[in-house]
Amino acid sequence: GVRLMPRDCYDVPGGIVANFSNVTLAGHGQRWEGTISDLAMRGASMGVREASFQNNDESIELTADWAFRHGSEDRLALRVDDLDVAGLLQWLPDMPELAGLVEGSAEIRGDFEGQPDIQVEGHVDGFGGFGVEGVSGDFLATHGPGEVGIDARIQHAQRGNIDLTIS
Repeated sequence: GVRLMPRDCYDVPGGIVANFSNVTLAGHGQRWEGTISDLAMRGASMGVREASFQNNDESIELTADWAFRHGSEDRLALRVDDLDVAGLLQWLPDMPELAGLVEGSAEIRGDFEGQPDIQVEGHVDGFGGFGVEGVSGDFLATHGPGEVGIDARIQHAQRGNIDLTIS
């Protein structure tokens, strides 16, 4: 279940801002607890200064601003530490069985309705899925108007290392 208890809520020009403490998301044998600070809705735009959740050693942090209009400067930043991939996928229907721990960040900047810049970087440990187990590695993926880049080092105890660069 989900439990949201607003700590405070107030009007701002053109909208409303709310803060939530003691937010709980429970299910699938997990209990994510955290806070949401400055969840703002102004006209057609929304944002959150910080949403932070923990489940045992796992953590997720998010900030976002989205204007929902072409040509705007939008931003979404996500940070995860010790995120259990199998546990996360339990919340999503019809997903493949995957395993592993992820730590890293993702950032999307620019016009979400157009072509924003995207950067995802991090580390995966103990990945398993699609008939492969025990894979670890570091990765960086970028996307911008007219360009894509991937830089990764994938390690497998029995099969060795793969260095991958695509630009």
